[in-house]
Amino acid sequence: MLPFKAKVDEGWAIPSLSADLSVMRRTQKYMRLEKDKRPIQIESYLLVKVAWHILLFCVSVSLLGILVKFSYGRRLLLKYPGVFSAGAFSTTKPSPQKLDSAWFRLTIVGNGWRNKLSNIENRYFQKTDGRIVVRVKARNQSYGATSLCLVLAGIMILTEPENMPKRGGVFTPGAAFCDTSLIQQLDKNGVNFEVIETDDETKLCNGKSKL
Repeated sequence: MLPFKAKVDEGWAIPSLSADLSVMRRTQKYMRLEKDKRPIQIESYLLVKVAWHILLFCVSVSLLGILVKFSYGRRLLLKYPGVFSAGAFSTTKPSPQKLDSAWFRLTIVGNGWRNKLSNIENRYFQKTDGRIVVRVKARNQSYGATSLCLVLAGIMILTEPENMPKRGGVFTPGAAFCDTSLIQQLDKNGVNFEVIETDDETKLCNGKSKL
């Protein structure tokens, strides 16, 4: 729970407050129950460039948590979003130039074992001996990249129904599209997936690590 210096990127890592971690863990539960695959242990962090920004972030989150509990506080947040977000949010429409200059970068670090156990219930007792680092990045994440992901997800449902879950229900994106070509299509259309670090023994198959 305490901030620490990130080893794969510049900045300090603090626990992420988004819903991403819950969604990813739900995906791993699906993989275990539906596909009999060993679930991956996951943690999600937000990188802060400067150490003192962590204090500012904590104060902002605490203030937000207090204000949203009261109707007057919610009205203030809606009326003056720029004041309470240090300019990060605004009621005015962003310019195309500002949208194109915005981007996001997600670094995924995977540590695992090269040799797969024959039984999923068995446990590893030795230290991990394989590593891979993948970077995902795209511009205009709020409008462009999000819209692209939604459109391509719809295309996958229409063109690759045989690769979708066979039963109905509510699925996380990872569970719904894990067997489709969604990642390859995203990579071709501006949401780039790049392997930036891997050891010699970690084999890649169709862009996917065996870890």
